[in-house]
Amino acid sequence: MLSHTSAAVVFPFLGKGIGGSHISTLILAEELRRRGLDCFFLCPQGTRLQKEVVFRGFPSFDTGEPPADGWSAIDDVLRCPARRNTLAAAIRNRESIVHCNDIAALRSWLPAAKSLAIPVIYHHRSLNRMSVPKRLLLSCADHVICISESTFQNAAFISPERISVILNPFQNSLTTIDRKRSAQELRRELDLESHQRLIGFVGNFWKRKRPDFFIEVASIMLRKVPTLHFAIFGRAGDITREALECQVNALGIAHCVSFLGFRTPPETNLAAVDLILAPAIGEPFGRTLLEAILLGTPYVATRDAGHEEIFERWGGGVAVPRDATVQEFAAISLAALDRRNQLSLCADSCAQISQELSPRKHADKVISVYRRYPKETERKVETERLGVRG
Repeated sequence: MLSHTSAAVVFPFLGKGIGGSHISTLILAEELRRRGLDCFFLCPQGTRLQKEVVFRGFPSFDTGEPPADGWSAIDDVLRCPARRNTLAAAIRNRESIVHCNDIAALRSWLPAAKSLAIPVIYHHRSLNRMSVPKRLLLSCADHVICISESTFQNAAFISPERISVILNPFQNSLTTIDRKRSAQELRRELDLESHQRLIGFVGNFWKRKRPDFFIEVASIMLRKVPTLHFAIFGRAGDITREALECQVNALGIAHCVSFLGFRTPPETNLAAVDLILAPAIGEPFGRTLLEAILLGTPYVATRDAGHEEIFERWGGGVAVPRDATVQEFAAISLAALDRRNQLSLCADSCAQISQELSPRKHADKVISVYRRYPKETERKVETERLGVRG
């Protein structure tokens, strides 16, 4: 499969926003393009994701659907013929792979791909509660790529020959970002004095990421060190910005907390702060932590799932027990702030991690998965050639 440069890789998406899975997918697509593979994105038009795809120079095919807010099995059945036509128009009879990066895309586009005998790769980037329907769905993919050991365990029911662990890619340029300049620009924007330390939260407002917990921690830290300032980068998920602003106002710390929205590139946000707090639980891997490590920004994170894997493998910060109270998390964060320079990894270690997780090596591993799965029609021809009968 994908034996020549006319091959195509199709990435379908249903939503409208941009998160870690989209960033990882775009990094992979850019590297695949450098190898001569055509990459196409199927996504609702006019969304933030579609605009980013076009900005990076990739063809974007309009799915003709609004951004998906929920799951409708009836919609999936009714839309299957149109999706099949969209997919066929994108690949134009070329060798192809459909590479799904979330379970909603897999559910929606797998039938269309299978009807065209196109292999489907599912990139498992979440820690789902594996109900029977989800197990059946993942089992229908030709191969499952897991972004961490935690996600691998979550999908351990897949047969060993059809599942792999391939860690997320990270841009080599992260180690060369001017951290001092990023900090100066943000501190100037926030009108901070030179002695004020800046603590960051980077992530969209999902309950599992615990932005409300971060705000409670900030309140306690401010009682000890009133000159601290807290920057929150992200946008609404299942928690609204208004709810978090109400919490900040109720705690009386609004003058020390800035909501800065979703900003790109995200690495400049991480480079600008003195310490990152990542209280998330159930994080599948954690781009933010790895990017912080490569940028030299120390972190305090919950010892759970992907964050625990990152801490155990590379260090670069402090891991807090999963059941830590707000008071305990705040105390550990203050101690980490005092020794932040000792927590940051040296340049050589960062360069080694950057090479280990480079887009080039990531693409090598993904392409090796692609090549295992020829079109179903090609399998049948090979089976007949060998005289094998079912």
